[in-house]
Amino acid sequence: MKTNPLLLAALLIFTTITTSQAGMPGLGVKLGTALANQEFDYTNIDGLDFKYRTGLAAGVSAEFFNDQTVSLVAEVDYIQKGFKEEHVITVGDGPQPVGTISNDNRFDYLSIPLYAKITWRKPVVAPYILLGFRFDYLLTYNTDTNW
Repeated sequence: MKTNPLLLAALLIFTTITTSQAGMPGLGVKLGTALANQEFDYTNIDGLDFKYRTGLAAGVSAEFFNDQTVSLVAEVDYIQKGFKEEHVITVGDGPQPVGTISNDNRFDYLSIPLYAKITWRKPVVAPYILLGFRFDYLLTYNTDTNW
């Protein structure tokens, strides 16, 4: 039987929400930028330049049992990744460059992290450790090239 991991993660989150005995969970919103790049090592090809692509990173989170030493943190995030590349164009008669071509490659992901949060409560600060996993699902991709 084939199982959809996205459906399984959503079921786990909703089951955790309905079985929570701690009252209202701590809710949060995340908004920021994502810097992504792709590294290629072409030893026989010169003139390739890969640059970072800046994208949006946004999401919501919920922390359950947040008054306990061990709590559960669930998130749903939207993240844009990718890279920009530049190619040097030469003509068949010689190695002299005549220009460059730029390509923009964008990948949109739905990310679902689930963490166990272990907190040490101190009078002024509360240091913590997050342990868990993250599931990333490719929603769409857009590229200027066909490869």
